[in-house]
Amino acid sequence: MVAAVFFCVSNGNPLYAVIGGILTQVSSIADGIDGDYARYLSEEKRPLTARSFGEYLDTVTDRIVDVAVIFGMGSYIDYVFPDNLWVFPLTYLTMSLSLLSSYTRHQTIKAFSKHKDIKYYVESKLYLAGRDVRLFTFFLGGILESLCYITPIPKGFPLALSMVIVSFIQIIQIGNRFFELKRNLNSIENSENSQNK
Repeated sequence: MVAAVFFCVSNGNPLYAVIGGILTQVSSIADGIDGDYARYLSEEKRPLTARSFGEYLDTVTDRIVDVAVIFGMGSYIDYVFPDNLWVFPLTYLTMSLSLLSSYTRHQTIKAFSKHKDIKYYVESKLYLAGRDVRLFTFFLGGILESLCYITPIPKGFPLALSMVIVSFIQIIQIGNRFFELKRNLNSIENSENSQNK
């Protein structure tokens, strides 16, 4: 959330974008560490009720932070490209795809978990649109804003490019989940039909 604030109050200053990018990556690392630590704890220290609430809290706060950071980046870009017609549509597209990517991931896991023989898909597929990749791309966009001090790259371009890249990857991943799920469920249905015959 602090990263989002830095982007929002930057008034187009690339230094604030750099700090916002670094804080975004720190947030991503901290999110990974707390999850690993929670899984490391014994069941006595982490009863089922605590795990269930922790998973819920982690998922919800991740989405809140994602939306806040993307909105903050959009605010920064809007400031450096005044009178534009594309920044907020790009911002809202990236936000929506971020939420949809998370939602489709959970729904894919839910659908696959009913069929143990294809559960491997969820665990083994390269997860291109994962949150870590998304936040790392935003981190790079923030860091590359520093180039605006020493090159003719316009302010806001690196962050805008990071949003375009993330949106593109998420569209591919969401589509891939749909077709992979449909293909695998069809193969199970065909296999069950042939066994019944």
